[in-house]
Amino acid sequence: MLQTVSLLLALCSIRASAQAPAYCPVEQIFSCKDVKDLKCSPKIWHGIDSLDVFELAYLNETAIKIRSLNDTFKDTVARVVVKPRYPEGDDTNPLHCIKAPPISTRYSNCTTHLEAYFSDAGQILSSAIMDSCGIISWMNGFGTYGSWVHADEPTPAPAADMCKFNADTEVYHEVGTLGKTAKYFTVGTINSTAVAIKSLNGSFPDTTASLKIVHGAQEKIAFTAHLFEGATFHGIMRSNGAGTPNCCETPRKGKSPTYWNCPNINWWSADGKRSCWETTVLPHENEGSCNE
Repeated sequence: MLQTVSLLLALCSIRASAQAPAYCPVEQIFSCKDVKDLKCSPKIWHGIDSLDVFELAYLNETAIKIRSLNDTFKDTVARVVVKPRYPEGDDTNPLHCIKAPPISTRYSNCTTHLEAYFSDAGQILSSAIMDSCGIISWMNGFGTYGSWVHADEPTPAPAADMCKFNADTEVYHEVGTLGKTAKYFTVGTINSTAVAIKSLNGSFPDTTASLKIVHGAQEKIAFTAHLFEGATFHGIMRSNGAGTPNCCETPRKGKSPTYWNCPNINWWSADGKRSCWETTVLPHENEGSCNE
């Protein structure tokens, strides 16, 4: 529990001044932030939800090379775009920009964002205006392609913490699909790094999802699988019960065997498609939300 609280506070400290933009010159993007419990290597970033790992390398003062260490996309180059926060003001020279510390400052007078072509998305994506120099949130239309944090990949959790998925007794339902168009799926444990996924409505062929489970601000499992139309989807589940069916919390003492607070699996693809699956394991109550 103490580790969970510490990492939550660490991530919150990076985002603490989200109301203000940050000026992030290239050297600041490669500078490790002094944030408790987040181990950092100058070039290494990882997906907060996908857990994919990325290497960023210096090219010049306005460009960064990005390499996916999981082969999620082909090597690419990001343009570092710095603009005055108040274009109508007198101080529009980037040389006068105030550098941000690990978190942004209300005195920021410039904004920073990145632009890069991602082969898996098939288009140029822009990041949101950076609130700190330690988090990059890439946007794809109205959704998020992925949020990256400047930190090494989290340490994997023990295999014993892996939630139990039983395809014979538990079914997932896609949120928002009803009646004859309702979509159902089973998820079955293969081992501590893989699950078998089957669409009961033929939405996609039977497939295997690779997964990672890590300790963090909240216990979480990251999935990668080929789902609808053969596209690669990433999935995130916030585990509420280590080793329990579908990551639900365990039955409470003195009460009937009811699982509760069952988390959903939130899937997303590089081109912006999303799918939210809720467990129908019974009995249960208080299902989780896909509003990650």
